[in-house]
Amino acid sequence: MNIICYTEEDKLSEFKKLKRKKWEAFDFLMDGEWSESPYHEGDVRFYYSSTPNKKNWAIMEIGFPKRIVCVASLESPMDPIEVLARMLLRLDETGGTYIDLLNDGSDDIDYEKIYWLYRELKHQSRKK
Repeated sequence: MNIICYTEEDKLSEFKKLKRKKWEAFDFLMDGEWSESPYHEGDVRFYYSSTPNKKNWAIMEIGFPKRIVCVASLESPMDPIEVLARMLLRLDETGGTYIDLLNDGSDDIDYEKIYWLYRELKHQSRKK
């Protein structure tokens, strides 16, 4: 799995190429709150999509600005829960927006399982 975020300047051309793929309609994934300090916090809302063959995935952040923030390309289709959790982790690790406090999520995908896996992967990566 190759995951690239808009924050990775050394991979920007590859990111731009992947984000121009033909995506299915974007669906609501989850929203929540982020906080860097008591004076620097906000809300974030994420949407997700894939290409019809499920080998490319994208996460879109709705806010200012509205943009695709993370893309992933796979050799073969994988469990969407794992793909989306790993994409959220990569976005967090590369300085992108993250969710500290989960507020709500999609009825179409198990967003709580995605968020739990993202938090678990984040915890494991900090141990290394």
